[in-house]
Formats: sequence, structure tokens, C-alpha cells
Amino acid sequence: MQYIIPLLFAIGIALIQLVGTNGDARTASTQNSASLAISNASALAQNLQNAYGVVGNFSTVTDSLAISNGQVPTGMANGDTISDGWGGSVTVQPDPNNSAELDEVWTSVPQADCAQFAGGVATALSVSINGSGALTQPIDPSVSATNCTADNNNTITFVFPLQG
Repeated sequence: MQYIIPLLFAIGIALIQLVGTNGDARTASTQNSASLAISNASALAQNLQNAYGVVGNFSTVTDSLAISNGQVPTGMANGDTISDGWGGSVTVQPDPNNSAELDEVWTSVPQADCAQFAGGVATALSVSINGSGALTQPIDPSVSATNCTADNNNTITFVFPLQG
């Protein structure tokens, strides 16, 4: 009987630590997701800038061409679709207003990652969050947070120049 109370106390402490660790793991996972997305967005843009800079515009860029030409970072290609890692997709296309600019449209960005992701791709000329209009880097975190309103369905469009 004298050992039961200390044993229950030890089990209680272990459970508290386990719950605390899970919260930390989710935070680290969110930070890793946003960091990986920032890296992938930048690498995808750089790869396409290198390929299309010779041509002088992005008028023929498509998801399937980017995938077949090996310009999509490892792990993002899913058949003829570019996956964003959050369950959504990424579309690469010429900017509708200027074919010398590339649009990367990321869908299904979670609210927890949205502001960090939108503000983290420093090489983008501009960023639009859920149709917010063009925001230029660096984006004020309060502006990102205000525009990142959908739980798991934010759309972020990055616009990149022809040369990085």
C-alpha cells in the first residue's frame, strides 16, 4: 500500500509530460510545415526562372511541363499535379497581367501556417492571401494574420519575376 501512492503520483507526472510533449510536437510540426513550404515555393520558382529565363517569358509554363521537366521539388509531384503538402495543390502559370511573371497558387494552406508561409517567401514580387490584392514583401505579420482567415483552406498566390 505504501508504494501505490508514489506509483500513482509518478504515473500522473508521466501523463502530464506526455500531454505537454504532444502540444510541443504539434507546434514543431506546424513550424516545419511552413518552413518546408517556404523552401519548396522558393525552389520551384528558382527552377522555373532558370528554365524560362532563356525563353524570356512564362507563357508556356504548366504544372505537367514543370513536373515532366524535373523542375518541381522532390515530394511535390503527384502524377500531373503539384501537391502542397497540406492536402491541396499548387498551380504554376503565367501571370495573367504579365507573361514575364510567374504565379504560384497554393491552396488549402492551414491558418496555423498561413502568415509564416505568406511572409516567408522573400523572393516573391508580391503575395495575395485569399484574394487580398498584391502585398509586397516584407509583409507586416498583422496584415498576414488578418487575411489568413480560413481554417484549412487559405489560398496564397506568389508572383515571381522572370529572373530571380
